[in-house]
Amino acid sequence: LLFPRLPDYRPQIEQWVSIALDQPITIGSISTYWLDGQPTIAFQQVRLLEASSQKSALEVARLEVTLNVLASLQQGQLLTSKILVNGSQLTLLHHPEGHITLAGLSPRSAVADNTWFSLWLLQQPTIFLHATKLTWLEPKQPPLTFTNAQLTVQTRGEQHQLWGKTDLPSTPFKGIQANRFRVELTVVNDNQHWQELKGQLAVEQLQVTAPQGRLTWPYLEGQWLAKPQAND
Repeated sequence: LLFPRLPDYRPQIEQWVSIALDQPITIGSISTYWLDGQPTIAFQQVRLLEASSQKSALEVARLEVTLNVLASLQQGQLLTSKILVNGSQLTLLHHPEGHITLAGLSPRSAVADNTWFSLWLLQQPTIFLHATKLTWLEPKQPPLTFTNAQLTVQTRGEQHQLWGKTDLPSTPFKGIQANRFRVELTVVNDNQHWQELKGQLAVEQLQVTAPQGRLTWPYLEGQWLAKPQAND
């Protein structure tokens, strides 16, 4: 009974999420419908605002979540059939210590332990992420802007598959420049420990500038396979 009326509770949902994240969030609209016999919730024009201003730390044109009701009841936790994020814009910060955070997060959110959320995401069968603009900030380096970035993650039992591609920045980074990047990755786990990692990557129009000159490859592709070292 509540599902079709969920759009009426948009202000309450905004308030609840803002409190949970310790940061303001706005939702343009919410719609609900059935997709392949499963309840689906779509959030349009979602904006996570910086705590100190009305600037957007994250913008998402459309967030669509299809719920798996049967699996949720069987396992006693919220599970989905798929999660789709379309038309996002965000900036990632690569800190000198090595960790990566979303630019504009509140201090509390930036240091929060989100391990539980990462583990929950890895249980979801299909996740599709699309960013129209992703800006990468490195210490003492000019910003790098990636466009039309797409990432799909599928989980089937102990196996995770990942497909990603993006248009690369037009400006060189440390003497390296390319037009497009693609990656495919498969991770096979056993009791939450990885047993095999394999995949391939491809780069289009790769240019490397060195003191000796410039090297150019119209198309470069590589494959890899890795397994953990066996204990004696």
